[in-house]
Amino acid sequence: AILHISDGSELTLGSQTQSTVLNFETLEYKDDSNLFSRIGLFLRSGETVVKVPDLHATSDYSVRSDAVVATVRGTVFIFDAPSPRESSITLAV
Repeated sequence: AILHISDGSELTLGSQTQSTVLNFETLEYKDDSNLFSRIGLFLRSGETVVKVPDLHATSDYSVRSDAVVATVRGTVFIFDAPSPRESSITLAV
C-alpha cells in the first residue's frame, strides 16, 4: 500500500516477506494551510519506505519503533522493524 500525505510525503508499506503495522500517533495541521505541520508515526512491525520532502523549519516529521526514532526533513529512507527489539534505518542515496 502507498499512503500520500498532504505535506508531500509518501509511505510505501510492507514487503513481500512480512506484514506491516503502522500507527499514526500525531497529525497536526497549521491553522492557515492544508499541510500537516507535525507528523508522528509508530512502526510496530514490518517495513516502510518513507519519502519526506523538504519541510518548513517549524514542521516535524518522525517515525519511531520500540528501539529507534528517526526525525527527518527532505530525505528518503527505509525503516524496518522485524521485531519489537530490533529495528534498522537505511538511507536512500
